[in-house]
Amino acid sequence: TPSLFSGTVEMDETYVGGSARNMHKRKRAKLPARGTFSLAPAIGVLRRAKDGKPSQVRATTISDTKKAAVHGFVRAHVAPGAFIATDQFLSYNGLADTYDHQKVDHQAGEYVNGRVTTNGIENFWALLNRGLNGTYVQVAPRHLFRYIDERVFTFNERHLNDLGRFSLVLSRVTGRRLTYAALTGK
Repeated sequence: TPSLFSGTVEMDETYVGGSARNMHKRKRAKLPARGTFSLAPAIGVLRRAKDGKPSQVRATTISDTKKAAVHGFVRAHVAPGAFIATDQFLSYNGLADTYDHQKVDHQAGEYVNGRVTTNGIENFWALLNRGLNGTYVQVAPRHLFRYIDERVFTFNERHLNDLGRFSLVLSRVTGRRLTYAALTGK
């Protein structure tokens, strides 16, 4: 089990999925006028670089972006007392009870206020989207966590070249067995 992030942590949520304009006309007609209804929510935290160690990310899909799910993710990945920078998303309210929580107000055009910024984690989301759009034709929401895991691994091991990352993956799977039934869930 990885240790909890401490120090300065950035947190943000995102929504991944296809654009309504790319849907068939009949499917698009059934959708509400706007919103994140057809997108899969994902959440992530980025521990900023400290003590010579590069920044690290943890991210995954999340069932919803309501306060209980968001706070559960934070408790699972961030040590109490850590400094957390977020945007004004309402589900982050109440984090100040356990963490040193500060916000930036994107609606007011504020993206940095001293050490309070979410630019690092938003950079990760941009890299995720670039990877998804540039590499894969379609990403099923039920498999999205796997694509996110791939991008998290690539981001966290960015100091290695492709061969180094490949060797690291191979070293971690040596001696493990993955059956077809386990892979397909049948």
